[in-house]
Amino acid sequence: MFETFTASAREVVRGAAARADLTGSGTVGEEELLLTLLDQEGTAAAEALAALGVPARRAALEEALAQAEPRARGRLGRRPFTREAKGVLERSLRIALGRGEQHIGDEHLLLALTTGAGVATAVLADHGVTRAGVERVLAEPPRAA
Repeated sequence: MFETFTASAREVVRGAAARADLTGSGTVGEEELLLTLLDQEGTAAAEALAALGVPARRAALEEALAQAEPRARGRLGRRPFTREAKGVLERSLRIALGRGEQHIGDEHLLLALTTGAGVATAVLADHGVTRAGVERVLAEPPRAA
């Protein structure tokens, strides 16, 4: 499946693993995927999040994620993905296929984060980021720079 990821989607997955290493988290979860998506610039997901006003609320979003139940800390090395994070990756594939697209981009990861039952989905919804909102923004023509 990873071979169908765009460069930006691969960067999100790798960045989430690196973030887990930096924090000493025992696993890579939805939280790391979402926080890494928030760090992206110039990608479809970054543009969608900007259009939904998320960057202005980033501190509150990060605080809400930090208040979620902490995961076990682990040693350095390859981090396994949580069941929820694996679900995000699987949903992103289904979403891309459902949209008739041959690749998985960071926009598909964002859409998948809005459709789960995990902490990231709840935090996004609490900040007004829903699948319908993301799809609406993605369907709009790109803004001129």
